[in-house]
Amino acid sequence: MRTDRVPLKDAEGNVTGIVGFAVDITERKQAEEALQKSMAELERFTRLAVGRELKMIKLKQEVKQLYEHLGEKPPYDLFFVGGKTTNRKLCIINKEQEIRSGGEEKSE
Repeated sequence: MRTDRVPLKDAEGNVTGIVGFAVDITERKQAEEALQKSMAELERFTRLAVGRELKMIKLKQEVKQLYEHLGEKPPYDLFFVGGKTTNRKLCIINKEQEIRSGGEEKSE
């Protein structure tokens, strides 16, 4: 419940009373709580998904190295890992650092 009050004044500006009102904000509070819960679930899912993708990239790097060690051509090109730095690589590195730090973004 949200309440508020304002002074009631006459024509000369003298306070003659108080007007008060109350507003039921239960629905708003419930919606805010549901939104916070959904955001927390989405953040958790994102951390898990990005973490999984980072693991897949590391596994693909290992497979690539094994193929190269055997003198064979790797089955795929990891164009965004190693070599020339790209925006995608920077995004992956930044997300990996964010995950390692517990989800807190670091400002530069």
